[in-house]
Amino acid sequence: MKKTATFFLIGAFLLFAYLPTKAQSFKSGDNIFNLGVGVVGGDLYAGGGYSTSVPPISLSYEHGMNIHNFGLGAIIAFSSSAYNYNYYGYSFSYHYSYKIIGLRAAYHFYTQEHFDIYGGLILGYDIVSATSSDYTGNGYNYTVAGSSLAFDIFVGARYYFSDHVGAMAELGYGISILNIGLAFKL
Repeated sequence: MKKTATFFLIGAFLLFAYLPTKAQSFKSGDNIFNLGVGVVGGDLYAGGGYSTSVPPISLSYEHGMNIHNFGLGAIIAFSSSAYNYNYYGYSFSYHYSYKIIGLRAAYHFYTQEHFDIYGGLILGYDIVSATSSDYTGNGYNYTVAGSSLAFDIFVGARYYFSDHVGAMAELGYGISILNIGLAFKL
């Protein structure tokens, strides 16, 4: 799945690289904030049977650089899930949280007055923690945490309703496969 998504994203990235560009909806000096909610692949880190406690939420920032259609910024994302286990009188609950903190770089392939298509990379840190609760009194409680480097390739689009507010969607392998939300340009 991850390999297929990576090939798809690279292909889309290369396709949009050859579209004509009119730098209107993204330009040097722009400051853009994206607020997104994951709608596909919400629990990428957990398996089947898990329920989402907090849906994938992301906040990203991008600054338009003096380089043609290139932006740099940052991202913070969070999600959590739970798994409840009941079997012959034993009752356990497992809670997981996922956080991504990173830097992002994007190239804007196609920009029109209200429409912006871009792709890029995220390099950051992935923080995962898990806790369990034993409701049967056997003392099987634990807390663990693990962290690793996070790398993501993404493609996205923004449609601006006005000069400062628009809708956004990003496809990538970050906190969620598909994020949708709002974009705010300052």
